[in-house]
Amino acid sequence: MNIDRPNIIVNHVGFLIDEAKHALFPATAAGEFELQDMLQVDEEAPLGAFENWRVVWRGQLAPAPEGGRWRGDFSAWRRPGVYRLTLPNGGGRSLMFTIHDGILADLPPLFLDYMNGIRCGAHENRWRCPCHLDDGVLSVSGQQIDATGGWHDAGDTRKWMTHATLPALALAEYVEHQQPGARRGDYLAEIEWGVRFILKMQDPATGMIYEDVGGGRDTRRREGMTWWYENLSGCYADNFDNRFTDNIPRSGDERPVREQYNPMVQYVNSVILLKSAAWLDAPLAARARGAAWACWQFTERQPPDERAAVQAWRLLAALAMQQTAAMEHALDTLLDLWSPRTGFWFMDREKQDFHRGVWNSAQPLLALAEWADKMPGHPRRQRIEQVVNQCVRDYVLPMSATNDFGLMPYGRYCRPATVGDRYREWPGGGCFRYYMPNHSVQRVNHGLGGHWTSWAWALARCATVFDLPACRQVALDQLYWLLGNNPAQASFVSGIGYNNPMPHSRPYGYLLGGFMVGPRGDAADEFHADTAGYADWSTCEYWSLVGAQTVLALSHLLPRTVPNQRKLGAVI
Repeated sequence: MNIDRPNIIVNHVGFLIDEAKHALFPATAAGEFELQDMLQVDEEAPLGAFENWRVVWRGQLAPAPEGGRWRGDFSAWRRPGVYRLTLPNGGGRSLMFTIHDGILADLPPLFLDYMNGIRCGAHENRWRCPCHLDDGVLSVSGQQIDATGGWHDAGDTRKWMTHATLPALALAEYVEHQQPGARRGDYLAEIEWGVRFILKMQDPATGMIYEDVGGGRDTRRREGMTWWYENLSGCYADNFDNRFTDNIPRSGDERPVREQYNPMVQYVNSVILLKSAAWLDAPLAARARGAAWACWQFTERQPPDERAAVQAWRLLAALAMQQTAAMEHALDTLLDLWSPRTGFWFMDREKQDFHRGVWNSAQPLLALAEWADKMPGHPRRQRIEQVVNQCVRDYVLPMSATNDFGLMPYGRYCRPATVGDRYREWPGGGCFRYYMPNHSVQRVNHGLGGHWTSWAWALARCATVFDLPACRQVALDQLYWLLGNNPAQASFVSGIGYNNPMPHSRPYGYLLGGFMVGPRGDAADEFHADTAGYADWSTCEYWSLVGAQTVLALSHLLPRTVPNQRKLGAVI
C-alpha cells in the first residue's frame, strides 16, 4: 500500500510568536517554500478534492547542517493562526501547527492529571482501584513499614526515589512561576501527595531516605554490570516486583523497600521537600523541613561522592538549606570538574571521561544557574557567569549545531566506550554520540527523553538568569524534538500532536498526557523508535521524569500571561 504522508518536518504544537520558527524539507526540495493559513481558502475545492489554503508568506530554503535536507526559516511571520507549510506545485506539505503565545500551556495541567492517575496507594477513580496498600517490607530487617503512596515511576508499578518524586518539584516550580488559576488547589494537592510519600520513605532512626519500593531483584546481573551506569542507578534490577499485590499487609506478597544508601536520593528529595514546603500547610511544611534537615545531616556524614551529578544536587540542597560551607565546597568541586578546554564537566575526580546521563545530563549547568540566581551579590558570581557563558559558547551551541534538529547529543567521550558502536569524531579530539551506545556491557540502551528535558530545564534557567536568548532556543528545540520535530514525525506525549506511538504501559495501557522515554539510537548512532506498536519499553515506555523536567523547563519558558492579541482568534 502506498501511503501519502507529509514530508516536511515541523514540531506539532507550533511556535510562540516571538520565537524562531524552523522546519525541515526533503532533499528533493529546492528554492522556495510557502506558509498557508488554514482558516483562509482561495477558492472552494470541488467535491472530493483538497482545499486550496491561502499562501500568506513565502521564504527561501537553505541547506540544513547534516547536508541531506533543506531548512526553512519563517521566524518573521508573527501572526496568531493555524498553518501548514508546503512546497510549490504539490511538492510537499507539513502537518498542521499553530502560532500563538499559548502553545505548550496545555502540557503542565495534562501532566498534572496524568500524575493524579498514576498515584500509588489509597487512590481510586472511575477506571482504577487502590493498589499496593501493603507496601512494603524493609529489604534487610524484614520489618513491615508504611511505604504506601507516591506515584508509579513509569509504565510499571515501581517507585524509584532518585526521580519518581521529581513531579512534586515540577508542580511546585510551576505554581511559583506561572498562574495555574482555578486549578491551583489541584496542583497543591498533588505536591502534598508526593511530600507525604517522601516522609514515609525516611528511616526515622538515621534520617536516610530509602532507595526504592519494588525496584526488583538482581537476576539481570551479568559480569561487568554495575548498579550505577551513566548517573542512573538500578541498572541491573529485574521486573520481579513490578506487579500488583493483594493490598493486605503481612500476607506474604508485600514488595521490598530497598534499605540502600544512594546519595542522589538524599539530595534530590531534600530539595523537593524544601521547595515544596512553601505550598504546604504549616504543620506539614514543618515536617518536610525537619525531614530534609535530618536527611542532610545523615548524608553529610557519609563518605563524599564527588561525581558531577551528585555534587550538582548537593549544591542545590545546600542552597535550599542555606548551608554556606557545603555550598562553597560543592561549588569548588563543580569548578574543579569543569574543563576550560572543552567548556564542559568531567564525570568525576578521575577526569577520565566527560559527564553524561540518562537524566541529570545538564545538572551541573542547572546548579550553577540556580546558585547565581540566589547569590547575585556573591564575590564568585562573575566567575560562575563566565563558566556558564563559556559552556554555552564552546559546548552547548556547537553540539546542538551538529544536527538538523538543534538536538543536544547524548555526550562527548574521551575515547570510544564500547566495541561495535559508531562514535563521531569531535574537532580537537575525542568523540561523541547522539544516543547511548548499543553494545555496553550494562545492556541498557535507553530512550533519552530524560537527557533532552534535563537540557531544556537547565537552558531555560540559564536564559532567564544570565539573559542568554540562545539558551532559550536550544531549550525549546529539545522539547520540539519530542513533540514531532523528529525523523518519525511522532509526538512522544500521548494525546498531544500526531502519530503517537503505542505506549509501553503495563499497569494501565494508554493514558492521556503520558510522556514517553523517547527515541534511542542503534549501533550506527541512528534514530530508532518503535512506531509499529510493539510496545518497546526502550522508546515508548511512559516515564514521569520526562514530563516533570518538561514542566520544570516550561515554568521558565512560558509567558506568565497571554494578552488576547497574542491568542488564536485575534484580528490583527
